[in-house]
Amino acid sequence: MTAGPVADTTRPRQNFAALSGVRAIAAYAVVATHAGFESGRSLDNGPFASVLARLNFGVTLFFLLSGFLLSRQFLTDTSRLSPGRVAHFWWRRALRIFPAYFLAIAGTLALLSTQRSTVGDWLSYLFLVQTYDHHYTNHSLSQSWTLVVEISFYAALPLLIWAARLIRRPRHQQLTLLVFAMSAAALATNLFIHFRYGGSSISLLWLPDYLDWFALGILLASLSFEPTATRWRRTLTDWAKSPGTCWIVGALTFWLFTLPLAGPYDVTPGTTWEWTLYHLLAGISAFFFLLPLTQGGTWWSERLLGNRAMQWLGEISYGVYLWHLGLLLAIARWLNWPVFSGHFFALFGLTAIAATAVAAVSWHLIERPLLRRFSSSWRAVTRSKASNQDDADRGKAEHLHPSATG
Repeated sequence: MTAGPVADTTRPRQNFAALSGVRAIAAYAVVATHAGFESGRSLDNGPFASVLARLNFGVTLFFLLSGFLLSRQFLTDTSRLSPGRVAHFWWRRALRIFPAYFLAIAGTLALLSTQRSTVGDWLSYLFLVQTYDHHYTNHSLSQSWTLVVEISFYAALPLLIWAARLIRRPRHQQLTLLVFAMSAAALATNLFIHFRYGGSSISLLWLPDYLDWFALGILLASLSFEPTATRWRRTLTDWAKSPGTCWIVGALTFWLFTLPLAGPYDVTPGTTWEWTLYHLLAGISAFFFLLPLTQGGTWWSERLLGNRAMQWLGEISYGVYLWHLGLLLAIARWLNWPVFSGHFFALFGLTAIAATAVAAVSWHLIERPLLRRFSSSWRAVTRSKASNQDDADRGKAEHLHPSATG
């Protein structure tokens, strides 16, 4: 395939700096929900218990962001679907994911976890197959299932978009059908697993069950290209121009799935209805929180979420996510705080500080140097950023299309 970039003729290029702030918020929200459970504050019927129990909502935000950022690069340039470019995409994804992940796995299993790990455990975690081969047993790495799902999505995304392009329809219809098919597949898989194996099946942590959240990210990407192709797209685009309205809808939907109707607050498996309702409400909430930020944003949202501090926290957020649970459990153990014994604010604060420090070291000494050395896309983005800064100094600033390396 030799086609060049597909120009976006419907709206100007956009700056998505605010999404770095969203990544940071999502990472620390996951830290908070684990601190809430370990301390017992998410289970004590307190005024904020239900909110703490649902702050794993950060994972939903991560999945939608992946769907948006990664699919958008294939939509801007159809030549990226050629075999060589797809292989390069997979290489860059591996370069972004595995160095930090290998370090976190080694550090957690060797230094932080008290659970005895076999060679099989090490290999399963290192090769990201722990949810497939029954080695997903270490509590200090419970969050690692999301990396298995992410890697699976990276492998499938170019193939999904390629398949959608085979449909002889306008591009917006191709992507609408893709979003619908992915969402239907997620629902069908969820219902099959629940009815066949029950709500505690490890297969509920596999990619098909989360295709709907990635699909919503792809929908956001599609809206950013052809916002007025249909009436419902125009409606969503109009909503995106009112961030306050979108965030009120997102907050109300978030409140709904903090209620018991979306499932238990502890680790008890939910019913089919509860699991499905949680998935639906969490996806809708994340969609409306991200809608204005992915369709242009406002100066104040860019200033609030895309400032230098939030961008730095967004850069290291992956490391925070990788390290936080092992550090949290180790800190509670070192301070002799039994599970469900309180100390939420201290536990959250100490874990956030420790995870931020370790993540910063990982980013500046390992992740960023490797990306600069081996990722041509990183160098291209760096040059583009420098060029944009020069334009800004001359009063001709351009919006930068970000890489999806966060």
